[in-house]
Amino acid sequence: MKRHPDFVLRADFKGDLRASILASLAFDEGAGDSELALARASGGSRAQVRKALDNLEMTGRVRRHRAKSGTRIELVRFK
Repeated sequence: MKRHPDFVLRADFKGDLRASILASLAFDEGAGDSELALARASGGSRAQVRKALDNLEMTGRVRRHRAKSGTRIELVRFK
């Protein structure tokens, strides 16, 4: 994946839900506060969002952190 950044972009935007998640994290304040908030903002179920986040985390586009109130999701910005 590190050698082929174009593959990462194609993998991210292949699915509408993944693209919606990335857009929600980039533009909707509070969308990354929890998986449930992200599911509401992106239009998927919590289970669907969790699977999409697994994929996005594998490609290095997002990071998840355990917080007191649940899991926070953070968009990884490339330089």
